[in-house]
Amino acid sequence: MVLRLAFGEEVVAVVCGYAPHIGLWDQEKRVFWHCIDVDVGGIPRGKRICIGSDFNGHIGKVSDSFQAIHRGFGFGDRNETTTELLEFVVAHDLGIINSNFKKTDSHLITSCIGGRNTPIGYLLMRQ
Repeated sequence: MVLRLAFGEEVVAVVCGYAPHIGLWDQEKRVFWHCIDVDVGGIPRGKRICIGSDFNGHIGKVSDSFQAIHRGFGFGDRNETTTELLEFVVAHDLGIINSNFKKTDSHLITSCIGGRNTPIGYLLMRQ
């Protein structure tokens, strides 16, 4: 879903989504990434965008070759589905806002099921 909000002269595109979880067929994941890629690709590069989504991925603490978009303040280890998320962020000139500053673990975790802490929700922005 894409919502455009006007603040005076400025328009901000707000995108909300829910990525397929680990274990679903690759085809379902490809459809999700294609749809969000088309939606975000339709927003001009110079325009502000905010994406809030449960990407069902873990960016982890280590930023590796993604320092420009991931400041290293994630939680735990990166998982297999996160490569698509990181590549999407780079392709659309976004940043992972959740990783820009240090937070306590309780503020990083968006889900706790069966004793497993999971940071699956991320806020992506282009300014």
